[in-house]
Order: sequence, then C-alpha cells, then structure tokens
Amino acid sequence: MLSYKAVWALKFVKIFFFKAVVFFLTFAAKELALETEAKSLSYFKFKRIIIPILLGLLVASYLLYDNLTEIRYQKAEPGKGNYIWADKNTDAIPDKEEFIQVATGQGQYSRMTYKDVLANIQWQKYSILWIFMSLLMMVIRHVAYMWRLRILTDNKLSWGQCLEDIFLWEFCSAVTPSVVGGSAVAVFIINKEGISTGKSTAIVMITAMLDELFYIVMTPLVFIFATHAQIFPDITGSVIFDGKLGIKGLFITGYLFIVFLTSIILFAIFINPHRFKTIIVKIFHLRFLKRWMDKAVQAGDDIISTSLEMKRRSFIFWFKAFGA
Repeated sequence: MLSYKAVWALKFVKIFFFKAVVFFLTFAAKELALETEAKSLSYFKFKRIIIPILLGLLVASYLLYDNLTEIRYQKAEPGKGNYIWADKNTDAIPDKEEFIQVATGQGQYSRMTYKDVLANIQWQKYSILWIFMSLLMMVIRHVAYMWRLRILTDNKLSWGQCLEDIFLWEFCSAVTPSVVGGSAVAVFIINKEGISTGKSTAIVMITAMLDELFYIVMTPLVFIFATHAQIFPDITGSVIFDGKLGIKGLFITGYLFIVFLTSIILFAIFINPHRFKTIIVKIFHLRFLKRWMDKAVQAGDDIISTSLEMKRRSFIFWFKAFGA
C-alpha cells in the first residue's frame, strides 16, 4: 500500500504531463498509420516489451519498499502517544526531526511505518469479501470499457475484438511513459481492426474526454458523501504536502487544470474545430516549433474530422457512451 504522498505525487505528475498532450496524440497516430504493417508490428517485439516491463517492476518495487519503510508520525489515541512535536524553526510545518520521544501516554503522536500498519491488520470474513468485490469491480471496469468501445465503433467490433483491444490498450498504457499513456498506440490498434484512421483518432480522443468528464462530474459528489478529513488526511512530515499549497491545494489545482483541458477538448470538437486548428497552426509558427508544422496541420484536420464524426451523434449515443 503506497503512502498518500507517493500516490498523490504520481497522480499529480500524470495530470500535468499526460493531459497536456492529449491534443497531440494524433501526431504519433498518423506516423504509425503510415508505417508498413511489418515495421509497425516491430514495436511489439519481445525485446521492446520486456525492457519497460523490467524497468516498471524495478521502479514499483523500489516505491513499495520505500513507502513500507518510510517513517511517519500520526496523531495517536489519547494515552497512547509517545512523541511530541516541537516547532524548532517556527514555520508551523511538522518536520520529522522536530518530533521528540517521551514516555508512552505523554505524547500526542506515534512513530510508525506502513509495515506496522500492515502488521496490525485484523483479517476478518469481511476482508475477503471486499477483496473479492475489488476484483469484481476490475472485471466490471473492463466489461464497461469493452461496451464503450463497441458503442464508439457502432458495434463494428465484436466483444472478442474489444477484449483483445482493451487488453492491448491497457498494456501499452502500462509500459509506455505517462506522457504517451498508450493512446497513440491505441489509435494504431483500433485502426488495425479495420476502423479508418480518422475515426480511430476520434474514438481515442472521445474516450479521453469521457474519462475526464466522469472525473469532473463525480469528484464534487465525493465531497457530499465523505468528510473533509477523509478526503484530505493529515499527512505529518510529508515534504511535498506540508508546504504552503498542501494536499488540498494540489488537489484543487489538478482538478481545475483537468477542467480547463477538458473545456478545450469540448471547444475543439463540438464548438469551433476550425478555430482551434487555426490556433494550433499559429502556435507552431513559432521558430522552434516550425519543424512540426505539417503534423500540427494534420492534427487540426483530424480534429475537424473528429468533430464532423461526433456532432451527428444522438443524445442516446452519448448517454450510453458516458454511462459505460
């Protein structure tokens, strides 16, 4: 179990780097579409796959070990604390070196690691039940993903094809950098199923947009059913979250950033795609970006084709796609 610091830090990095390039996914997709089949399939050779898998396992193992052994201080129950906090530098920010050990029962904090937390877990019959429920939710998630892909392709792909494509999509998302997120490869995968490049690009862009819309809509609902303390726990001794911005500030910043980028996607696809293409082309007129001008123009054309493809869709179509 990763600490809140690691989970939120990784989420924050992904928000600010992956989402910022969602509009340029078509660049890589176009290049992949122009490759010959033999050369394209070379991207999936064993050597190219095993290296990111091993790197991912090494990084995940390090993060797991680092978080399981990280020393942290949390407020203890009355009469059980054996550490007190002395704000030596008067910055009102708890630093690990500012905690002083005292006799048990005389402090307000306890020193612990996540290994201690795991060791104190009391396994009950409900524990197995909720582990099973979590696995069931993963299955439901993949089935819903398959259903949405069938909806977006007008049922041109069978359930079996959707299952294979989703597994490949998820795999590429796991082994490629967060900035790419597997979406560029997803366009290629869907295109190989007989879907045109333009529509494949539209499907990937709409999928990204629907994911962000779900996050934007559901996040405010969480605040209705959860307390402030449950959403923003007290993380004492965290280098990242004990600053002026704090965990709440980082969360709000990331949420507003996603709202901003999703608004741009909605504008580009449903309101004025031609204007959006003009803006992209003007940006790539800058001297250090001119080398990618042709790709920028192609991306603008793909967005226009995506707009034409999606504007004709009915309310029922969007309701089912969002529901999935």
